[in-house]
Amino acid sequence: MVQSPATTRRLIWAVVFMFAGGVIHDLQGNMFGLGPHELNVIHYCGMGLTKLTVGVFFFIPRVSWHWLRGCSDGRAPPVPWRCIMRRDPMIDIKGQHLYVNLGASQVRQRLKGFGHGVRKVQSAGKNRAVVIHTATGQHLRELEAVFGDVKHSTSEDELNPT
Repeated sequence: MVQSPATTRRLIWAVVFMFAGGVIHDLQGNMFGLGPHELNVIHYCGMGLTKLTVGVFFFIPRVSWHWLRGCSDGRAPPVPWRCIMRRDPMIDIKGQHLYVNLGASQVRQRLKGFGHGVRKVQSAGKNRAVVIHTATGQHLRELEAVFGDVKHSTSEDELNPT
């Protein structure tokens, strides 16, 4: 587990204060005219303030950013870190897949303004894209006709590399 620099500094501060507390009391107590109890309170409050600062300026914004950004499918997750743990964005999109032996940008250009139930176009490797769609019947035939000049299939296994 990787710790942030602020956490490391806070741990070093606590360890030094535990083992060299007498030296710190002697130096700072004499310098400022403070007793051991006042110095303990100051250091304890300083550690608490550091922890609060890290939480306010790093942890809370990160969680809220993930919460507001939502998942790849546009829905806000019930728990913010669920999107971070999710690895495959194609799992969430409902629809049938049409694999095409073209790059994703070329497929998007061909489908520009097409509609007919096309939900998303994603890359499926080099010079290969997957069109996630809900087209059936005539619309499915029209979608397949757009890619009539290149090899396309409903399963990735049927396509051979170009």
